[in-house]
Amino acid sequence: MPDGIATQPMRRQRFTEADTVPLPRLRPVTDRTPAGVLWDWFRPAAPKKNYRRVVAIVPAWNEADAIAGTVRALRQQSRPLDGIVVVANNCTDATAALARQAGASVLDMPVNLHKKAGAMNYALDQVLPGLDDEDFVLLQDADTKLNPDFTRHAVEAMAPGIGGVCARYDNPAPRNITERLQASEFTRSRRKISRARGKVLILVGIATLFRVGVLRHVLAAREAGELPGSRTYYNLTSLCEDYEMTLAMKTLGYRLTSPPRCRPLTHAMPTLRKLHGQRVRWTRGALDDLQDYGMTKVTRIYITAQVGRLLSMLSPLLFGAYLLSLQLAYGRIAWDLPWVCVNVLFIGERVITVRQAGWKAMLLSVLLLPELLYDWFMAIC
Repeated sequence: MPDGIATQPMRRQRFTEADTVPLPRLRPVTDRTPAGVLWDWFRPAAPKKNYRRVVAIVPAWNEADAIAGTVRALRQQSRPLDGIVVVANNCTDATAALARQAGASVLDMPVNLHKKAGAMNYALDQVLPGLDDEDFVLLQDADTKLNPDFTRHAVEAMAPGIGGVCARYDNPAPRNITERLQASEFTRSRRKISRARGKVLILVGIATLFRVGVLRHVLAAREAGELPGSRTYYNLTSLCEDYEMTLAMKTLGYRLTSPPRCRPLTHAMPTLRKLHGQRVRWTRGALDDLQDYGMTKVTRIYITAQVGRLLSMLSPLLFGAYLLSLQLAYGRIAWDLPWVCVNVLFIGERVITVRQAGWKAMLLSVLLLPELLYDWFMAIC
């Protein structure tokens, strides 16, 4: 996902208040823009009883190819939005102009040292003062197109105690083998969430709905020293701001969920090089954030998951070493019936868990080797 710069450094960067470039605050719009967009939350009409406003914020870095479609998808929601704000984050292309033409209000942010997190913090600083604690903010990536009922189902899922409602990964038809393997990964992820009745461990950044009061709680906790970071909604020192926000909300006692019908389309990484960069950032960011939070009741499950990932990465290597030792010791590899059955079950499980992705995904799972190579590539990341 784009973060507002061309490359993402892998070493930690600490920023101080002096690093932040002050930008002018957004003023209320007094007339309709050519696209008919109003900042209604600055001067709202008398709201209907129990009506809660939803404002979408889209940080965008050079997304001229995608931003118009992203805004159109937001305007076509069955539960209409009360505002769409695109943050033109260090853009050098026509992202801002195209977003305005599509019907969004635009915050131009020509200087931003803090990538995606900085853009989201800036927009939240502008938007939240005009919203009530029970209103909602939808934060989504600029290359993600929401399904028409996303907002309606996300709002309905925002029960008491829920800190955030996030999307389930889905993608358009894969264009190559790399995207096909990611599509299978996403399909298994959705199946796992369904079996957990919507419970998720991580708020994915492609699209997440927050209650305004919860975001204010996070900010207050940072200012009080209860959470890492200071005076910002998103921690500016985190390489993976969505993972860190997850830890923040879980630490404050909130639950997270992902409804089955919140399935926007977002493009998978088209090349192994881009996929490598994305997954290294995710993993390094997670490890850094866990170090910042330390061992707590909340982080214990996440640390255990990281250890489990390490062991799962070693298992293919151990299995390969076992087969090699058989070949070297006996000159052949003998397959006893019980072990053949285990392998059949293993392949069968992989096929069944991707059946919703179609026959091509199932065929890829039957071949086994491509998915094993993909798993090993993830281990390298």
